[in-house]
Amino acid sequence: MPRNYAIVHTVISLNPFKMKIYKAEKRNIRVFPKKGSACALYKSDKTLDSIKRTCEIVEVDESSEETGITVTPLVKVAGFKTVFHRHLDSKETKVIPQKDFLKISHQIPSYLLTGQESANAPKEVVSISVLTEIAD
Repeated sequence: MPRNYAIVHTVISLNPFKMKIYKAEKRNIRVFPKKGSACALYKSDKTLDSIKRTCEIVEVDESSEETGITVTPLVKVAGFKTVFHRHLDSKETKVIPQKDFLKISHQIPSYLLTGQESANAPKEVVSISVLTEIAD
C-alpha cells in the first residue's frame, strides 16, 4: 500500500478559511465570506455567439444576510504576478444583493503583505496563491 510522507516546517494559520457559517432551519447551511477575504466574482460578457464567463478578483468589505456582500475590486500591482491592491476609486465598490450571491464563484487563498517579506515588497497589499489562474 503506497504512502506519502511530508515534513511540516511551519504552520501559517490554524484557521485558513475565512468564512462565516450559519445553520439555518431544515438542514440548510448558509456560508458568507468574511471581511478581508479574496473571492472570484463572475462577470458575464455577452456576445452574439455565446456568453463568455470571466471572473474578477474582489476583496470582501462586509457581508450580512440583510444588506448583502460589499466588495471592492483588486487591481494587479505593476511588476508582480500575484500581488494586488484595492481599487483606489470608491465608486468601484459593489454591493451584491442576496439574490445574486451565486455570482461569487470561489474563495481565493490569499494573505496580506506587510512590506517586510523582501526588500522590494509593497505594503498593505494582498498576495494571492500562485496556483490561482489569472488572466492578464
